[in-house]
Amino acid sequence: MIIKIRCLSVGTSLLFFILLSCNKPLNYNSYTVEKIGYKVKSINDFIPDSVWNSVQCLNDFSNPWNKDYPFDMSFKAIHTGKYLYLRYDVKDSNVLIYDKMKSELDVAQSDRVEIFFRKNKNMNPYFCLEIDPKGKVLDYKAEFYRRFDNSWNWPNGHLFAKGVTIKNGYRVDVILSLESLKMLGLLKDNKMEVGIYRGDCTRLAEDLKSEAKIEWITWVDPKTDEPDFHVPTSFGKIILNK
Repeated sequence: MIIKIRCLSVGTSLLFFILLSCNKPLNYNSYTVEKIGYKVKSINDFIPDSVWNSVQCLNDFSNPWNKDYPFDMSFKAIHTGKYLYLRYDVKDSNVLIYDKMKSELDVAQSDRVEIFFRKNKNMNPYFCLEIDPKGKVLDYKAEFYRRFDNSWNWPNGHLFAKGVTIKNGYRVDVILSLESLKMLGLLKDNKMEVGIYRGDCTRLAEDLKSEAKIEWITWVDPKTDEPDFHVPTSFGKIILNK
């Protein structure tokens, strides 16, 4: 079961402050997730902002295919030994959300953040989560190259997502159980290979036969001629501290 809650709104200056106040950039292609002692009762218990404020953030994102494109965003992660918490803060003056299909596939035509997990370097298989600013989740399994199984879902009860929209952007929080990451063969020796991305929708699809216009933002530059996250070179490493 994927659990989502309603869209919330917060102060308009908060996101800009968050993006400016990130700690120093991390080593390229590697991000260390610290363990915290905060007690949670269930997967839908969120970590308070007072804890997040001291977490080191990842902010060395880029749009390799349009280097002049603005891409203000940050990513943070922490874990409790039971759950992995992800937080995306995105600055966006025009948040666009598609809803004509009335399904999770709407996410692929909307503003969104993404995280891919690969089981091995051959990407056979890999697992994808795309989350829009309202917390709607598109989850699917894939094999290289671009063989998608949209009928697949993250293990039941092991994923929670929340979206928060504000005047100048949005925030997405995602909670994953470490148990599910181990079940899928993704978390090995406290390490995972992941891709962290954003799809910035600049124009919505006009109808069900057309496509949205998207600018693509990534943590790791995949060195492809055209935008493509579904390649081995777009992945970095996340390390969970014990």
